[in-house]
Amino acid sequence: MGSGVALRYILVRPEMKHWFGFLLATMSLTVIGCGRAGVERASIDGNVSINGQPVESGSIRFISLEPGGGPSVGGQIQDGKYDIDEQKGPTLGKHRVEVQVPFRTGRKIRSPFALPPTNPAEATDPAAMVDEWAEKAPPQYNTKSTLSVTIEPGQNEHDIEMRSK
Repeated sequence: MGSGVALRYILVRPEMKHWFGFLLATMSLTVIGCGRAGVERASIDGNVSINGQPVESGSIRFISLEPGGGPSVGGQIQDGKYDIDEQKGPTLGKHRVEVQVPFRTGRKIRSPFALPPTNPAEATDPAAMVDEWAEKAPPQYNTKSTLSVTIEPGQNEHDIEMRSK
């Protein structure tokens, strides 16, 4: 698959648009933040769970709420834990926290790249089907996050217990 086709594939698939946008924004803001002199960062780690169960895999992002407070930063959640070192960590001050926990629903959906079916049998052709993805983190922890944390100099710890109901 050529790079243009791969990019088109990422941008057209609904479940991939979110991740691509998050990745691009995080990378861009991190690169921009690397060149700023005098921006003090801190490390942060913690545990992340949903309804008492550790999050197997996901991502966490810290978005500064301070005027001119620096770039957004993010990290991976693995086995219910995340750890962002000081060099890549958030700037000091108050941050909004967003958590993403994508998961496969177990369903197959028709790929947006598949040609339109010409007969009923082609509508469920396995070669045209892809895994359906959904977001496990409730909106109040994700796109409409109400979580915040104040980052202090040095090592910070911030655990997140999400409730889905």
